[in-house]
Amino acid sequence: MFRITENPPEAYINNKKVTLKYYSETIEAEIECNLSDLKEVKASDFPNLLTAIVNIDTGILVQNASMFMIHRDREAESFAFTIFFGHEPGAWGDKLSNKAIYREISEILSEKKLDGRIGIEYSGSEIYIFSNFHDTQEDTYELITETLILAQELIDTAESRLLGFKWKNGYNTNEDLFTKELVIPLIQKMGFMHVRYNHGPSEYGRDILFSEPDKLGNIRRLAAQVKAGEIKGGANSLIDTIISQIDDAFSMPVQGAGQSKTYHISDMLIISSGKISENAIKKINSKIDPRLSGSVFFIDRDDLDWLIKKHWPL
Repeated sequence: MFRITENPPEAYINNKKVTLKYYSETIEAEIECNLSDLKEVKASDFPNLLTAIVNIDTGILVQNASMFMIHRDREAESFAFTIFFGHEPGAWGDKLSNKAIYREISEILSEKKLDGRIGIEYSGSEIYIFSNFHDTQEDTYELITETLILAQELIDTAESRLLGFKWKNGYNTNEDLFTKELVIPLIQKMGFMHVRYNHGPSEYGRDILFSEPDKLGNIRRLAAQVKAGEIKGGANSLIDTIISQIDDAFSMPVQGAGQSKTYHISDMLIISSGKISENAIKKINSKIDPRLSGSVFFIDRDDLDWLIKKHWPL
């Protein structure tokens, strides 16, 4: 709960003292606090006529943001959390103008169905990304954290569209993110056809299915198994899992999307966001059916860097 005392003038959130920057009984007061101070504070607890400058102390950063602020007008039924970005030439320096980022994020928001969860405005060469929260019993800390994460995702997507591909640290640990944001778009940019996300209980080691015509006019069917992080050659269950997945991928028929016909793949790609050690490749090749040794290919972070530069330039 918020509390402001007059004598002496002090501000508290859940009995923790925070900075009181300005106080008045008739116009808005202003405090400064950390995001972590807002844990277990209900959205409905945020007072009218109060502005809070929020320091993000939880490790959740929004690139190039200059200020974070909560604001509620007199008798308002909701309060706004706003992320500010500075003046041109822009927080993005010579790479992008604030206006370009604003236009791209606006376009992204028009494409996504976010149910009004977040908005963007542009005024006087500044960008404002904001969310409005109604009086609810929801935790203010959780609401703001969701906005911060969503805002960074919008910025990452806008930068990627305007500048080209940008590697995310999440690709090293999040297989689903790595697959959907990097591997599948890269395969499409390389000119493969019929690219299909196939991850699920009946994938049989084939996270992605795709194809291309060969020089004789036949269709070459391929599949990819995607892994986040490094693949090392030591004694570990991951190597055994990959070997089993390779066997399943070639032996089990694939049913075409919406079709009754089936087919078998001719080539298999093992794609990793980390390093695939030479020892791991040797172990896998030594344990799979020898007839498949020329049909299994390994692509790791070093290979991806080259492919991205060639097919998805910055």
